[in-house]
Amino acid sequence: MNTENGYSGIVVPRFLYEDGEDAVPLCDAFGFWRSQIKNGEQCYDLESALSLKGGLIVGEGDSGKTFYLNQLKTRAAATGKVLSIRLRDYRAGEFQTFEQDVKSFLERDNRDTKDKAYLFVDGIDEREEFLSPLMRVVRSLIAKENLSIWVATRRVAGLEGTAIGVDGFPRYKLAPLRRSDVWNFANAFGCDAERFVDDVISMQISDLCSKPGGCITLLKLYRGRDGRFEGDE
Repeated sequence: MNTENGYSGIVVPRFLYEDGEDAVPLCDAFGFWRSQIKNGEQCYDLESALSLKGGLIVGEGDSGKTFYLNQLKTRAAATGKVLSIRLRDYRAGEFQTFEQDVKSFLERDNRDTKDKAYLFVDGIDEREEFLSPLMRVVRSLIAKENLSIWVATRRVAGLEGTAIGVDGFPRYKLAPLRRSDVWNFANAFGCDAERFVDDVISMQISDLCSKPGGCITLLKLYRGRDGRFEGDE
């Protein structure tokens, strides 16, 4: 397991919910997510997310978007055909290459199988010049049967709308970590998980553990100081 550059090997289930004005994750008295969204908005685990047509996964840095996409890809590969695209792998101006890669994948899929196809796109934040070709691809394919398209991004100009200008392409967010998720992270780091969670609560810093990146940063600090935070008596 590599916990220095990520959280490979730490099994923490994540949940999607459709973003909206009233879609607010509900937390317990200690600030941990309690598996509910305000107004009863539905949450989707990995299996139920695969049944969706896809959408835009919006989140801040270190919220786990790329890792979540990788989890989705692993599950999707067991049931259909997968094309995973990292836009940073394309050179500047290779818009036609990007669109041709998607077209070739779908043509191959139609010829070889009737199974569901999945398109995953990451890295639009680093390659914003690909926004227009990405929008063209989504618009042209959103109505295609047996195809799910997932795009992960932070909040960048042009992607703020509910559907990057495309009807039927909703915007989702990853729900915060639950208390049990933080406990699992701490246990995987070799820390006293119960004590770590108690210390987080006593210091009122549970909000820093709401995202995987923040949780890992705190655990590195905690582990490096022999199971205590700075100034913790």
